[in-house]
Amino acid sequence: MLSDTPPAASGGRGAAASRPRGVLLSSLMWICVATPSCTPPLTSARVLVADPATMECQNCASDEERAFVAEVLALRSALNVGDWLGSHITPNASYERVRYAEAPVAEKPQAFARVVADPSGFSYSWTGGQVVYTEDHSMLLDGYFPHMERVSASGRRMWRRRVPSADVPVLPFVMDDRIVYISSGPPGEQQLLVVLDLASGVLLKRIPLPFDTRVESSDVEPVEFFPFVSRNHAVVPGVRAEWSGDILDPATNVSYHPGPLLVVPLD
Repeated sequence: MLSDTPPAASGGRGAAASRPRGVLLSSLMWICVATPSCTPPLTSARVLVADPATMECQNCASDEERAFVAEVLALRSALNVGDWLGSHITPNASYERVRYAEAPVAEKPQAFARVVADPSGFSYSWTGGQVVYTEDHSMLLDGYFPHMERVSASGRRMWRRRVPSADVPVLPFVMDDRIVYISSGPPGEQQLLVVLDLASGVLLKRIPLPFDTRVESSDVEPVEFFPFVSRNHAVVPGVRAEWSGDILDPATNVSYHPGPLLVVPLD
């Protein structure tokens, strides 16, 4: 498989040992950023679960936790998805950019679904710059290699890293000094809340999501189900899919229904 990791230096162990410590550490960090090789173990977290209809917490242990969940979910409910997409997301492909920009606010979720399906990807913008997601076509293999990179406000690339194929497509959220996204994963496998370091792109943690049903951020699900970050917690809406025919048939009609809401601590 292709990799962004630079070729290993010749000279064996002795050459590595003679390398200055700072250079060696920098090389190790580059390997961690450029590949998924430095994967931390799964991180357990006390995830609070709320009913999507009543917004009431189902496993809170105190009135303080219930009040916190109610406050965070109220902020998520007040978010206008179309406005948010219009102000933060820009298609990388020029042929999609104009159509996306001209789409009315109410139609932005549908327009974004087309953008996610395009390998050219999109850019997430905030005051500190951009996080760019794209899928690069392989010249050697019949497939695409997804990447994420951070670009500064001045346009300088800060880092670039591969995104595991099992995670894509992803919708990155920037929160303070971190990037958060939901792994898409194959059906039947547990999905994860993935947290990256904004400054370096290094993978910080992977938090299992206790959903019996799918959490989706891909092009085939309503974009309203994407995560939301508030008060150092990620609010992750779930979705339950119902098929009217064969689950493996792309032509099968699928309906989506709200699933449990998760409030996941990021620290």
